[in-house]
Amino acid sequence: MATLREVKKRIKTVVSTKRITSAMEMFLTALVAFFLLGASSIYGFDGNRKGFVLGGGIGFAPTSGWSGNLAGVNTSQVIDTNEYKTGAGFNFLIGHGWDEKNLIVFEINMSRRISDLFVIRNSTGQIERQPIVLQGYIGAVWYHYFGAPGRTLFTTLGLGQYRFARVYSSVFLQSAGTGLMIGGGYEFARHWQFGGYLSTGFTTEKLGYWNYTDLKVLVSMVAF
Repeated sequence: MATLREVKKRIKTVVSTKRITSAMEMFLTALVAFFLLGASSIYGFDGNRKGFVLGGGIGFAPTSGWSGNLAGVNTSQVIDTNEYKTGAGFNFLIGHGWDEKNLIVFEINMSRRISDLFVIRNSTGQIERQPIVLQGYIGAVWYHYFGAPGRTLFTTLGLGQYRFARVYSSVFLQSAGTGLMIGGGYEFARHWQFGGYLSTGFTTEKLGYWNYTDLKVLVSMVAF
């Protein structure tokens, strides 16, 4: 039976193969900001779902985590391990409504939490770094509203990419794989909605197979 320290060592070996610097994050953020500025100046908002839409929200993640089957570094032993915790949730969406009831958007729908498993310890066993974990769905999403803008139910369905990232100061480690998101909620006022979103995905690493799940409850503003 492998110890927790051995599990952490093997996990660290898995995730250390993928590194993206903070400079890349800054570049991507600047690129998105530039795109949004251009889109908002070109389209504007007219109060109708048909046309350009832009939104975002924050909330709570009742559960966010992963489970994995890790193969030993020097043996064929398989180790089952997992970590599920609560955290914060957020989303960002931008896209187009082809009528008053249907939207196709690009959405970032993520949860944020602190990991107790991916910590880095010094030679005395004290924690030096405890990473922030970001995980969730990124990709195309279909929103269907059952009524006109205002008080109406809605559903969501997305097929895209699932991202799992560990942030250690300036070091960004991530995994990416196929992702699926479903959800639904209630638009309680024009431009404001309350929804629940369940996303799941998987990645195959060199030493194992990883499953991810997160559930978020968000209040979002959608401008159109």
